[in-house]
Amino acid sequence: MKNNMPPKIDMTFDEWVKFIFDHSVSDDPQSAWYWDDQLNEFWNKWIFHEDEIAERQLEYATRLFQSPSFLLESYSPEQINQGFWFLLNGHSSFALANFIWNTELDWHLRERCIKSMAVPFQIVFMQIPEQDSCNMWWDMLRNFGDDIDIKVAETMFQTMAEILQFPSLACQVSALHGLGHIKHSSKRKVIEDYLQANLNLDNEIRDYALAAIEGKIL
Repeated sequence: MKNNMPPKIDMTFDEWVKFIFDHSVSDDPQSAWYWDDQLNEFWNKWIFHEDEIAERQLEYATRLFQSPSFLLESYSPEQINQGFWFLLNGHSSFALANFIWNTELDWHLRERCIKSMAVPFQIVFMQIPEQDSCNMWWDMLRNFGDDIDIKVAETMFQTMAEILQFPSLACQVSALHGLGHIKHSSKRKVIEDYLQANLNLDNEIRDYALAAIEGKIL
C-alpha cells in the first residue's frame, strides 16, 4: 500500500484515479492493497458517506471510461489490470457492481456509465489484451439476484454486442463471456452473426461462442 493515498472522502477526479491505480501490484486480488487493515478507518468513513458519493462514483467512472488512454501512459499493464478489478468488484462500498444495479440511483447516470465501458476495450485492452480484468469484466458486474433491472441488462447486452465487433480476440472473448451469462432474445442472432463474419476462428473459440449461446459459460 502506498503512503500517499488520499485520506479524504471528497476526492477530485485526479485523486480518485490515483487512488484506484497508483499502487504496487499483488498477484492475488484477495491480498490487494485495498484490503490492508490500515485502511479500515478510511473504509468506515467511506461507507458512512456512501449515499452521498454514489452518483459521483458513476460520474467519475464514466469520465474515466470515456477517455482512458492516459492510463496507458501513466500506469503499467499490471496496475491497470489491478485497478479495474478494484473499481469493478473490489471493496463492496466502492465497486461499480453495486452502483450499476442500484435502482435508487439515477438511471441515466447508470446507463451512460455502462455504455462508456466499450471505450476501455477499444483503447486499453486493444493495446494490453492479456489482462484478466478484460476477460472477467462483465462477470465482475453480474447481478446474482432474482430481481434484475431489465434496463441494465439490455444496456449491457448492447454494449457487449458492440465490443464483440472489435478487431481483438481478447475483446471478443470477453464479450462472449458476458453474453454467456445474460438472457436476451437477440443473443443467439448476435453470436451467430459473429461466427458467420469470422469463419477462420479456431475451434476452441467457436465452441466457446456456441456455449455462450446456450448459457453454458462458467
